[in-house]
Amino acid sequence: MLQITEAAEQAIRLIREDSELPESTALRIAPIPGPEGGVAIGFAFTDGPDDGDLTISDKEDFRVYLAPDLTRAFDGAALDATASEEGVELELRTQAELHENGSRLDESSEN
Repeated sequence: MLQITEAAEQAIRLIREDSELPESTALRIAPIPGPEGGVAIGFAFTDGPDDGDLTISDKEDFRVYLAPDLTRAFDGAALDATASEEGVELELRTQAELHENGSRLDESSEN
């Protein structure tokens, strides 16, 4: 199952706050149309899950849902955040890579 690092959780909370959304607003990760007919990954704030979504994080003030089309592809993946010149960037990494680099995963998203 997709896991979320503490850095990613903090980044998502900051983006939500900067967007002046309430703490009850969740993040949904889903496929979206990509360039040249491909598929990309979309991140959107939402009030609740769509049918079939997997709940990745279910804290009172931090919820993340994953579209069913992505559950297999994201198995063993982790959402991390890094700082760049443009601000904070969310990145997908393998969980093994994060453990090797000593990154901290959000314990509520681990099973």
